[in-house]
Amino acid sequence: MSTLSWLFPSRRHAPSPVDGASVLDRLEARLGGPLRGDARVILASQIEVAVQRIRASQSLSTAALIAQRESSRIAAMLPRSFGMAIGTILADELVRGHGHSHAQRN
Repeated sequence: MSTLSWLFPSRRHAPSPVDGASVLDRLEARLGGPLRGDARVILASQIEVAVQRIRASQSLSTAALIAQRESSRIAAMLPRSFGMAIGTILADELVRGHGHSHAQRN
């Protein structure tokens, strides 16, 4: 029956709301390994704040602008070389999360 789930759209499971932990997991997957130490603590706390700010946006373009600003703010808290390396990746992951949650609302 699961192979025929596309026939019954009402039986599809809605994607879970995006939270900071899922964004951090996707970021670690893209970096190729788990983050450790202070970088993980900073990212975990600040990504949650960024997700809350992005979640409040009504459009994807506004979310993209907020994600870029938030990723720059978070990258500035990290060592320069690491912050520069993850800045665009983090912005991408933050916007990707908004796209899923925005589709859920409509």
